[in-house]
Amino acid sequence: MNILFLDTSLNINFGFLDEKFNWIMPVEEIQGQNAAELHYKIFENLEKKKLDIKDFSTVITSAGPGSYTGMRVAEVFSKVFLFSKLKAYTFYEYEIPTILGIEKGLFLSKAYKQQAFVYYWNLKEKKQGQELIDIQNSQQLNTIVSQYQQFFSNSNDQKIITEFNLSSQIPKIVSTIDLIKQNTVTVCEHLISRNLNQELFYYRPLDVEFTPSKT
Repeated sequence: MNILFLDTSLNINFGFLDEKFNWIMPVEEIQGQNAAELHYKIFENLEKKKLDIKDFSTVITSAGPGSYTGMRVAEVFSKVFLFSKLKAYTFYEYEIPTILGIEKGLFLSKAYKQQAFVYYWNLKEKKQGQELIDIQNSQQLNTIVSQYQQFFSNSNDQKIITEFNLSSQIPKIVSTIDLIKQNTVTVCEHLISRNLNQELFYYRPLDVEFTPSKT
């Protein structure tokens, strides 16, 4: 039986895998977080591959961090699979580098509302932490970033570097989606063997999420 892969933490990324974690349909990206378009694209590609949704027994989705809207798009698919007594696994974006044995690094994501989300880790020193930082507070962001040499994000858009005024400190940022595509078997085996099913991780509590940002 096949696997549906779905990541809606920023834009929508989806693909089809077989039971041995080979890509039947490589990951396709849809800009934005339009659930209706995602449904259309999934069924369009099922037809192209001569597949049926009944041919899938498992869904793997990102549990964030992300916005409320984005996370809910993926959650719907997870719930449908679970209610149908099928398998669903979830992961946090910033977990992917450590799954692949990267001992020290920083994950950076655009958290909207003029904020950046950072997660940083050092496995040798058994240290990790996370912050939600106002973009205007460049000193705090620069201080954290300066301690790391490997950088990751849930987007392969390098504009995030200039948007956060980090060009002098971050030469390149690696997309977690690219890491998954390049190391599919390792990542999927890890998620399934550990039965990972993380809770949704929003950038902010919902009462704050739906408060208009100050301009």
